[in-house]
Amino acid sequence: MKRHYQILFGLFISINLHAQNDSLALQQAEGLYESGSYAECIERIDAYLQNAEAEPEVLKMRGNCYLELNQLPEAQANYKAALVIDPNYGPALYNLGHTMEEG
Repeated sequence: MKRHYQILFGLFISINLHAQNDSLALQQAEGLYESGSYAECIERIDAYLQNAEAEPEVLKMRGNCYLELNQLPEAQANYKAALVIDPNYGPALYNLGHTMEEG
């Protein structure tokens, strides 16, 4: 029985550390975005998404990075992906409309 608790505790610690790393990756991505380092922000988000489920806010941020880099098709794809997850996500709807006006 003690062995089962040790395994569960180890699993809990592993999951907790993974969640903290994911949170740190998102914080770093936000900082990179705010500093105008859009390509690096995309790389950080891509790394985050390898281990985490996509969220509309994260996809919108990646879309915004592509928009800032004048890569409209990539920006639109990210906004559309955010809307698949949450069809009522206003920021993605707005930004998608904005990119379609530009494109």
